[in-house]
Amino acid sequence: MRDKTDDELSPRARRLTGHLPAFGTFLPKTKGPLRGAKRAGVFARKAADKSLKRFGMGGGDILRYWPEIAGPSLARVTRPVRVRKTPEGDVLVLKVARARALEVQQKVPELLDRANRLAGAGRLIRIEIEQGPL
Repeated sequence: MRDKTDDELSPRARRLTGHLPAFGTFLPKTKGPLRGAKRAGVFARKAADKSLKRFGMGGGDILRYWPEIAGPSLARVTRPVRVRKTPEGDVLVLKVARARALEVQQKVPELLDRANRLAGAGRLIRIEIEQGPL
């Protein structure tokens, strides 16, 4: 089936389609070429940082790097819960499996030193331990 020319259209059809460009000259507007798509991890990190800040974990760096801070054996039995702000400085609250609490208590100075390297010198003043299931 072929398209009708302007001469073959009824007066009403000419009136209704008169504002349209001629056939073949109309091209839809398109956006420019993509300049490189962002990876999903960028958006996920931003969303995670917002929620972690709301629950007192700063930028989420301590939670993200906890296995490197605590080491593989302690990372399995501990979990950072929050960073509490105090006038003297920040306090890192750890959730620890009950059976390993004494061992973690003995390693608190070492953990505090490692966490301060990540968070900034002197930012964390102490680590509090909450015992319970992870």
